Amino acid sequence: MDRSVLVVYSCYNPPSSLLDSIQSVYSKVININHFRIAIVCVDNDSNILTTYDIIKSKFPDVEIIFNKNKNYEWGAYKYAHDNFPYYDFYFCLQDTIIFEKPFDIDLIEDNSPYTIFHSGGFKLMGRGFSSQDLLNHKMFKQNINFDDMVNEDFILCQHNTLLITRSDLSKLFKFLINPPTNKIETEMYERIFGAYFDKTKHKRRVLNPYIKKIDREDRIFITKK
Repeated sequence: MDRSVLVVYSCYNPPSSLLDSIQSVYSKVININHFRIAIVCVDNDSNILTTYDIIKSKFPDVEIIFNKNKNYEWGAYKYAHDNFPYYDFYFCLQDTIIFEKPFDIDLIEDNSPYTIFHSGGFKLMGRGFSSQDLLNHKMFKQNINFDDMVNEDFILCQHNTLLITRSDLSKLFKFLINPPTNKIETEMYERIFGAYFDKTKHKRRVLNPYIKKIDREDRIFITKK
């Protein structure tokens, strides 16, 4: 049976880096042509849509989904999980993540997802949260308990980026059931994803050497085709 990979982007007012990212999947992911591949962009209720028009022309096989996602990366990835179930691997990406070095899909295994490593923790978010504020927060009300990590440093899942098997993604959504509904909560999810992987004994692998992240201030928005 042919193996398959779904690339899902969480997009809001997608900058030109989304075009570069899609191109990098085709050019930097080793043996990508040996896989059945689909690429979907889940839109988070954008009001700048010009990049999508270019994608339709340059990458006609890419599917753009206008479902007014209000749940940030969690919502985009959950949509992909539920609506595109027959894939072996899922590349769960922000629209500002670009592959720079060759990456081999065969390196992804069950219980060993690739994430962008960054040391931190819940308290290092700032935002004025006390430990008790965090423990009482709805984002801590998941089907897994990580209360003991509230004051600990650990490795985040920075930029909420995951390269993961179908089996592992399904398990993740059985435990992490409460979606973010604002920017602070999606920042919190960088910690929640990381805490989940630590609690469930996943042996995460480092994605950092293979990618670059376009910083907020360096994004270029296309307003005309």
